Amino acid sequence: MVFDSPTWLAAIQFLLSVFNVIFLISILPSKRKGNLFDYAPTEEQPHTCCIEKAVKAERKLKEIPQQTRKRISDGIERVLVKQRLYLNPNLSLKEVVEGCGYSQAYVSRVLREQYGGFYDYVNLLRCRHVDNYAKQHPEVTMEESIIKSGFKNRQTYYRIKKHLFFNDAPAD
Repeated sequence: MVFDSPTWLAAIQFLLSVFNVIFLISILPSKRKGNLFDYAPTEEQPHTCCIEKAVKAERKLKEIPQQTRKRISDGIERVLVKQRLYLNPNLSLKEVVEGCGYSQAYVSRVLREQYGGFYDYVNLLRCRHVDNYAKQHPEVTMEESIIKSGFKNRQTYYRIKKHLFFNDAPAD
């Protein structure tokens, strides 16, 4: 019989699969906003959705008043430099924020704008400490100076030092 042929059974199975997919798509709620095919970047405005998101995110942040910015900067210096919190190898932005008494968004923004970012500033302080510690304690090894300065190991120190100092060197 015609209905017993493997070709006919394969065709029926294919049609049932297509029906099931269409049915699932129609009943499952969509988790995305808008249609997947709505955005097609043109040559005049490439990737406008990414630009719009960045602009919206920038608008959400209020301008930090200069007086508040100064207090946050002083708090960062107090916590990181005077209290030498940068020597803690497990230091997090949260600890600095708690020491400053301002929101994480404000502290993070001041760190980014004035110091290049949390990790860059902390690692800069650590690199300076390695040099100072080695000068003050000539009897210790470089490895010990690195560990005492808040780095977890020698490889991390050299990688970060290269990132901070050698990437900024002008090319000849």
